[in-house]
Amino acid sequence: MLVSPGVVMASVPCAAPYCTASCGVARLLPGVLGNEASSAFESFQDTGHGEGLLDCPHWTRPAEFRGWKAPEVLLGGNHEEIREFRRKIAREKTERLRPDLLP
Repeated sequence: MLVSPGVVMASVPCAAPYCTASCGVARLLPGVLGNEASSAFESFQDTGHGEGLLDCPHWTRPAEFRGWKAPEVLLGGNHEEIREFRRKIAREKTERLRPDLLP
């Protein structure tokens, strides 16, 4: 059975592992991501945030949802401040969850 990224297979018990694996493999194929630079900001990459840090949390619109607010720095539009903020919280997340990854 062929599994495509983004396809929900309700008829297959425990389909989540298959979907996860197929998405992970598909991301390695040229053109799948659309923007090849996108993979630079994933966990354990030496590019992106650097130093093999875990990926930072991500927010989307609306800016406030069910009491959760996106940080103001992400709404301001200053790309350098956004990069610094993401690197800072990626480091904090790594320190909290995987301190063994830090030098």
